[in-house]
Amino acid sequence: MAVIEGVGYPNSSLSHFQAMDIWQTLDLNGNGRDGWLGKLVSGWVDKDGHPFQALNVGTQTAQALQSINAQVPTFNTVNNYRVTPDPVDSDGGSSRLQTLMKLYSTYPKSSPYAALLEATALNAQEGSKQIHEAATQYHALATYPQGPFSAGLQVLAEAIVQNLGLRVGYVTLGGFDTHANQQTTHAQLMKTLAEGLSAFYSDLQAHGRADDVVVMTWSEFGRRVEENGSQGTDHGTAAPLFILGNAVNRGIYGEPPSLSSLDDAGNLKYTVDFRSVYATVLDRWLGASSKDVLGGAFGNQSFLPSL
Repeated sequence: MAVIEGVGYPNSSLSHFQAMDIWQTLDLNGNGRDGWLGKLVSGWVDKDGHPFQALNVGTQTAQALQSINAQVPTFNTVNNYRVTPDPVDSDGGSSRLQTLMKLYSTYPKSSPYAALLEATALNAQEGSKQIHEAATQYHALATYPQGPFSAGLQVLAEAIVQNLGLRVGYVTLGGFDTHANQQTTHAQLMKTLAEGLSAFYSDLQAHGRADDVVVMTWSEFGRRVEENGSQGTDHGTAAPLFILGNAVNRGIYGEPPSLSSLDDAGNLKYTVDFRSVYATVLDRWLGASSKDVLGGAFGNQSFLPSL
């Protein structure tokens, strides 16, 4: 594992919504649209048409994966990724699915976004079939903890082990906005993170797939240095990121922010631009051009070897 200290960006926003936008779209004004991973995977979908090149486990697609040119499959459980059958139907939803596909086929081919709509419908149909077939064949070789975070990691492990073509998987663990009772809450969240990732890695290793995966964490901001009146901390700036995987050069990277040299608002001064972390993963793991995806040159960190 690599720990990258002091990760942030110039003039950090302390707004949840704006900071989330910045980290996911790289628009430092907080007005972005397409996500940085959306720009990456849209090219993959156009080239290969594979429904599971990217997969978002959750109830809605993360902004980082948003793209006007491609829709990323998003679901919180495998069983939910299907056309829900009518209770009175005896065919398990087959007729309802066929009706839906006919509806898509009536949309004029020359109309705006016709190709995207058709690809989305066909990929959803094929993807549902593939993921359900994979679920019947996949057997976890590690014990995953209870909870949505670990369950999401297990879905990603299933897609990887069953060779569904996954290249980018996305799962979220929320609750780190610890304005109150931070010590207890943060400790439990880190336990959830650690135990979930440990099970995920053990499962992949037992299936012979651990060498194929690198995990990167991120959060939209860190915490303030000074404690508030509720035994917590408020929105801050620089924070550490974790990178995990057999390919990772283990160690601590970046320069830890100084506690004696804070900015005018009493927050940490960042020492590593988050875009350089993204660039490293793109250039040195995903084999993509970070300049093309990120829209500029941000340099590489050394937590991954050069390709």
